[in-house]
Amino acid sequence: MSPKRCRCRKSILNFQFSISSLQSVLYFLASLTAPIFAQDAPTTPAATTPVAATPANPEAKPPKPPEPPPPIPMELQPYRVRISIAFDELPSLTPRVRQEVLNDLTVWIDRTYGEMWNASVEENHWLTPENDEGLSRLTWPQVGAQLADKELDKAIVLCVSGQGGLLRLCGREWDRMTQQLSVRHERFVGDRRALANELGVLIRDLFRPLVLIESVEAGKGRVRVRAGEFPPPDPSVEQLAVGNFFQPLLRYYNKDREVTQVQMVPWSYLLMESSDRSHGACSIHTGLRLPLGKNSKRMESWAIGVRPSFAETRIRLTPHNNPTKPLIGYQVNIYERVMVPAPQAPPPEEKPAEAAKPASDQKPAPGAKASVEKKEDGTEEVEAPKKPAGPQFVAQFNKVRELVTDRRGRVTVPLNPERPLIWLYVSSGGNLLGRFPFIPGVASSATAELPDDSLRLQIESRLELLRAELIDTVARRALLIVRVKGAAKASDWPRFTETLAEFDRQPNSKHFQTLLDATKAAMLKKMQPKKDKSLEKKLDKLCGESAELIARYLSDEKIKQQRDELVELKKSADEDANDAGRQQVPGVRRATPAPVPANANPATL
Repeated sequence: MSPKRCRCRKSILNFQFSISSLQSVLYFLASLTAPIFAQDAPTTPAATTPVAATPANPEAKPPKPPEPPPPIPMELQPYRVRISIAFDELPSLTPRVRQEVLNDLTVWIDRTYGEMWNASVEENHWLTPENDEGLSRLTWPQVGAQLADKELDKAIVLCVSGQGGLLRLCGREWDRMTQQLSVRHERFVGDRRALANELGVLIRDLFRPLVLIESVEAGKGRVRVRAGEFPPPDPSVEQLAVGNFFQPLLRYYNKDREVTQVQMVPWSYLLMESSDRSHGACSIHTGLRLPLGKNSKRMESWAIGVRPSFAETRIRLTPHNNPTKPLIGYQVNIYERVMVPAPQAPPPEEKPAEAAKPASDQKPAPGAKASVEKKEDGTEEVEAPKKPAGPQFVAQFNKVRELVTDRRGRVTVPLNPERPLIWLYVSSGGNLLGRFPFIPGVASSATAELPDDSLRLQIESRLELLRAELIDTVARRALLIVRVKGAAKASDWPRFTETLAEFDRQPNSKHFQTLLDATKAAMLKKMQPKKDKSLEKKLDKLCGESAELIARYLSDEKIKQQRDELVELKKSADEDANDAGRQQVPGVRRATPAPVPANANPATL
């Protein structure tokens, strides 16, 4: 080893020894001063900050993670919207024109919706073909795959194409909350300079607001609307405007608050009646008994705006257990629901005896709340019940149209823009099968599944055949009675006997009662799986009516009375023949009396 390396190693060892010596001196001084600092330390309890678990202290709890911030209320969350416009290959739609349309539309959206929307406008390059045909082929998953943005709430896909000398604008709305793709809306524009404004109007017609149903009671509901605390600059796009309609839906979640199912509630609508920024009151019109407004961790009740876009809707009626079978010849009545002033009851006349009673002894009317106030002397003073302020209105249904389903079970219901909500009453043979509200024009076609009425029709058809046979038998008996009387009058006794025998061979009440009992037993056997009490009552009523007809026209006493009358004709004819025979017996002559003179005295005779 060289001398230089030896000197370097020796210096390193000396430095390490000096450090270790310094550490021992510091440790000794700390041990001497620890009791002094312990006496001067305050006696307050130690901080409750959890200590992380270590091998030396295994019982220590790990620190709690910080709590997440509370979620932002939905009324303070603006809609995140993306607008994608596809331009068809037209000479007038140059790249410069397209960019101007996108810029102008961005300004229009900001001027119309303000802070209610966080919108972005872009040109669409994935729609194929770039016209209404490609727009009609779209599905909800396809649009979601093209957008690939989980933070997006709505997307509006538009296309601009040519038709003759006009520009055809079409669009559909994609909604993540309801997992729906709306029907196609369209407009036409002749001036290219108005293209951006017409696209904005189309967007306004496509946009469907979202509301959360908070509570429902006695046909009334309370709702909250998304981004309701951001009033739009343009009042025409107000979400909770009076008269707007919404269709309810149910969203189901799992334990991780992931959406598992979205179910639309059919034949149900919410009609907005009043609003206060983000909150609104509405009336509920439904043909179902499904409860709404009972929100929980696993289910929420929402509603989405309704936008009619067609002039009429074709409804197909089918039974719920066989959707391929059309209901032919069913009657569909259309009613409109209007609010009319409630009839005012005349004020009751106050009797003298009641007028003389003190106010404390008078009882308020049923249903009215009277306030009781105590005076200083201890007596009670009853005030008259307060009447509701303002006029009261009640719902009234007016029939506006009568329709009958065709051989495919369809009816066409037109849209009335002034009163879009109507009620459909479906009946068959005077039996009401269903009543439900409906707004035509939301879709071009719809299917209504009604209770299966085939069993009731079988019952009525069989009993009608039984009644027809009963009527035929009664008519045939009346005809035979006429023939028997004619034969007796003509003294055609062989024909009389033959016709009377045919009268005896006609079915009687026992025969028809046996057929009626067999029909009822067969129908009851078919009704056992359904356990329909109303249908059983209907069967009992129809069978009872048929039994009354049998007893009225074919009772044994009535048939016996008719036959006895016919037999009596034969006996009378035989007695007359016997009397005539006795008068014509030879050798027997009757003495003829002598003629009486005209001037004879009656006393001498």
